[in-house]
Amino acid sequence: MPSTSVFTIFSAVVVLLYAVGVHYLMYAPKDRSCAMTYMFEYPQFVRIAMSDEVTHAHKRYSLWAYSEGHHIEAMRKMKFSGIPVLFLPGSAGSHKQARSLASVSMRKALNSRSPFHLDFFTTDLNEEHSAVYGGALEPQTEFVRQSIYRILELYRGSKDKRPTSVVIVAHSMSGVIAKGIFNDISFDPSLVKVILTFATPHSRPVVLFDEYSYHYYRATSKTWRLGRENRLGHISLTSVGGSYMDFLVQTDSIASWDIDVHTVTTTVPTVWRSVDHLAILWCKELVLVTARALFDMVDLETKQITNDRDLRNSILSYHFLHRNSGKQYRKAIHQPFVTFMDGSDWVEPLYRQFTVSANIDPTGNDRLKRPKHIMIRLIDHILHSALAVEAINHQEGDWVFACQANFISNDKRVCKNGENLSNSTMFLPTKNHKRKQLVLDLHRLQQEKKFSHIVLRIPHTNDPVQIHVDVHNPRILKPPAVGLWMLFDTRPVVLVQETAQKALFYTVDFSEIESLWHVLNLVVKPVSCSKEEHHAVAMLSIPWSNEKLFSFINEAVQNPLPVRLLHVKPRMRKDIPKTIEQNVRAEISLDPNCRYQISVTAAPGLLLSQFARSLTPCVFAYVVAILLLTLREQLLSYRRSGKCSLFHIAMSRGAKPFYILPLCKMLTRLLSQGDDLNSDHFLTAWGIPEQGMNLMARTPMENLLFPFFLYVCAFGIVYCAGFIFMFCLIFNAKVFNVICLSFVGQFFKRSFLTCIGPFNLTEFLGEFMIKAPPVVVITLLMVGSCSCGALSLILGGIFFYYVLCNMYNDYLEALFLYSMRVVTGRERVSLEGIANPGANKSNSSGSKEDETLKYTEKKAKASSSREQLKGTKRADHSSKNTDLCLKNADAKHRDHSSSDDLDEKEDERNSLSDINMYMTIFLIYVTAIVPSIPSLLTWAHNYNFDHSLNPDPVFIPLVLIVSSIGSTFWTNTYPHPKLPYLRIIADSLFVLATVTLLYAPTRISFINYIISAAMVILAAHQWLTNVYLFFFPTIYTEHVDSENESDADSINDNRLDSSHSGSDDEVADGDDEGGDSASNSDYNEDVNDTEARKAFPICKVAHDQETEDESSDAECEHSHNGKESYDQDGH
Repeated sequence: MPSTSVFTIFSAVVVLLYAVGVHYLMYAPKDRSCAMTYMFEYPQFVRIAMSDEVTHAHKRYSLWAYSEGHHIEAMRKMKFSGIPVLFLPGSAGSHKQARSLASVSMRKALNSRSPFHLDFFTTDLNEEHSAVYGGALEPQTEFVRQSIYRILELYRGSKDKRPTSVVIVAHSMSGVIAKGIFNDISFDPSLVKVILTFATPHSRPVVLFDEYSYHYYRATSKTWRLGRENRLGHISLTSVGGSYMDFLVQTDSIASWDIDVHTVTTTVPTVWRSVDHLAILWCKELVLVTARALFDMVDLETKQITNDRDLRNSILSYHFLHRNSGKQYRKAIHQPFVTFMDGSDWVEPLYRQFTVSANIDPTGNDRLKRPKHIMIRLIDHILHSALAVEAINHQEGDWVFACQANFISNDKRVCKNGENLSNSTMFLPTKNHKRKQLVLDLHRLQQEKKFSHIVLRIPHTNDPVQIHVDVHNPRILKPPAVGLWMLFDTRPVVLVQETAQKALFYTVDFSEIESLWHVLNLVVKPVSCSKEEHHAVAMLSIPWSNEKLFSFINEAVQNPLPVRLLHVKPRMRKDIPKTIEQNVRAEISLDPNCRYQISVTAAPGLLLSQFARSLTPCVFAYVVAILLLTLREQLLSYRRSGKCSLFHIAMSRGAKPFYILPLCKMLTRLLSQGDDLNSDHFLTAWGIPEQGMNLMARTPMENLLFPFFLYVCAFGIVYCAGFIFMFCLIFNAKVFNVICLSFVGQFFKRSFLTCIGPFNLTEFLGEFMIKAPPVVVITLLMVGSCSCGALSLILGGIFFYYVLCNMYNDYLEALFLYSMRVVTGRERVSLEGIANPGANKSNSSGSKEDETLKYTEKKAKASSSREQLKGTKRADHSSKNTDLCLKNADAKHRDHSSSDDLDEKEDERNSLSDINMYMTIFLIYVTAIVPSIPSLLTWAHNYNFDHSLNPDPVFIPLVLIVSSIGSTFWTNTYPHPKLPYLRIIADSLFVLATVTLLYAPTRISFINYIISAAMVILAAHQWLTNVYLFFFPTIYTEHVDSENESDADSINDNRLDSSHSGSDDEVADGDDEGGDSASNSDYNEDVNDTEARKAFPICKVAHDQETEDESSDAECEHSHNGKESYDQDGH
């Protein structure tokens, strides 16, 4: 079909683009990395003894203390006098990751001669994979609670004031554990005042491989929702993400409504760079900011963390978001109003753009002898609407003020007092000197507050200082609408051909950037510069995620600024005015010595990387849905024609997205809660989870374009996976059998069974497993209950592949035998015979038995015709019985002589069809293995502590899947096209595929249960059908008997017609006609026998045939006895 070919080719192109996006995402040029932290003294970890009860209950976990140098001895004696800080490592993280922050904090306390210090403790959580295995969350949470109790007990003998709380610093999933410790009502929440989390997925798990993680998140969210205003109101909670270089934890998952401060590392002042998931712990720039925040939150009087939550939040916000002055918060507090000192120089330039320098001229003409105040007049004119100021190497914290110039000093109007505007200052990333920037709305200050001047103060200093001033009208640029041109047209769209002379500031409003596929590159290119050295910075601001991205433009580097979203713009309520919606914008700080060209260009690679970042967590669910739809099409094909279509043909026909995706779209809109984003979903009261379809309504999944490309990508992946599996099955079937048999032989080489012989033993075990699937199922269930369900599921997959390899080998053997029959002349070569070998019959046989049979048949028929000429009624009856006996003998002989050939031909015709269906079932089985891999890793990791996995999220799906497949597909029984309700079974698979697309993209844990439901439905259909045919076989049996009776009557009629000729030649001619009719009857009987074999088990068909033969023999014997008695009476 042309449409099928076009769609398949399109899916292949999408898969190729997806691979390019993954490559671009992983290997695209990255920004400069962080500096490494280092130690000044040798580190040491000392284990803290826990109570026997805790040690026995949590034997996998332990508590440690960290110290360096001469402080180790006091720590070994369990003498602690500082402020306790507990570090929680993340998923698969080591307790030694606390070293960076602990070492820097210890060095800071020593260098600053602080009257207090921080005591760092760390928990060893056995490096468990808590991000992918939710069963580890509850035990780890309970151990953290006990660790907090134990840490506070260590300070009982402290001479200073005993601490009453512990600061928690958590990485990755441990940030969720830090919030989950309050799920226990008996835990005292006052024991924790500050929680700092790094790269923690607060809003949702990274991947939901089991329901334990989902329920843990839900319980934690409920605890904080109910207690945030009272019980947990005193806790300061901060979340910091790694931005675009963190591929594990997306930026949109680090924020939550209960977090006081959330940001990313690209926004943190003095950090300004993205870090990966692990580097966020040792990034020196970020570690320094964290240590400063911890020290600033200490109350100098109590030498403990302050109890003022607002003050703590202000300190955290200052260091992680809005730092605009010194390294210490208390010294950076700006007084709201100031009084200007006398003896300063007051200057009021008349130009709108100018530069003021101090201590820069080597001749000393601009040496600053006393403080200087620069006055900027406020004028009600469009050209005086905005002010942009850039200060280079300016160290003063209070430096920008607004005032009314009402006093006269030295014949100049000056200000006596002023309002401090220094809080509006922002630090800029720089390559060389320290830079800070200020942007003010002059019209608002003039009209609302009646100010007349803006004052910039330069303190008396010997350091070189430079200030650039630009009074201008608002320079807001608007790029063109984002559209499909981004994929095909990479030519730049110029927004400004050349910036204004001495311009400092431009703003680009990206109001249409709202989705993940809205991607651009902002290019700032210098056109002309009056100096060789120049420096400009482009900053992208995303207000709803507190995210900022920077790009440098100087004489050495001219990188474009990527305009993309890592956190999709949330939907706003309809009652919120549109005017206060915050848009994505780019702020460009220029060098006044240069003129620039500003343009935007398409970014195809960046766009593909965005799709790769978003598609990857969801593509697996779409793969499962496509496999279910493929199986549905194969069942429908089996119902129509009695044959299962090829895997790729079934995909092309039944797995297209044109029906299921619009249905999912309508269901998503129907089941979403509408505009009230904070209300609970109305189906949650019925136990139906909200996350999945409701999340799709809040993210790009609501847009039909995103799921369509996701579906097409998954379609191409499944299509390629089908070819790979067919290649493995064709070329590795024999090899796999040999490997499996060798492994079994090695496993039993020391057993008493070795007396049988290694080759015979492996062959025997292989055949035994193939012919006894219930034993395999019971063994797998026992292994799963004693160890791990995922292990049994994988072993079952290996056995399933072994079954498929044997099926393919049997198919090749049958095909070879058919070819040999063609070569020897026992089969006629035809396209129909090759496609359907069972439909061809051998027309001639050279055996002596056939010649004897024909001779006996002619002789009996001749005798029968002579008896019919006598005209007696009893003779007619005897003739009919004789013909019937001959017919039954003939049929019986043919059945015994060609039954093996019929079975072989029937196997040839159906074996390839079986392989097609079994291939799809096997791929679905493999998709059930993928979500269970984290459970297998956890079981293997904890095997030394516990030989069985508890809790095991895979055991229930294991029982359902293995039991269903083992009782149907491993026994080589499958649904027949004439069995009832096959259409309903196919429609149920469509329903399961729809549920998969609605829920599983965000909850992979549903996939095992969906696959279990599909396998149970297929198995139950097969079981119920067998039971139905066992108790009600007469319906199909009567149909077969009626066909046989009609064929027998036609044979007898032909034979009676030939007997009335009265001559041997005419009888012979009648025999030829009867032979042709018998040949047709043989074909009909073979077809009926084939249908019976499909409807019933082979043993049952054989039993019925045997019963029929016995009854025929009895009837023949009775007829013969009757004839003898007739002769004895003298007739």
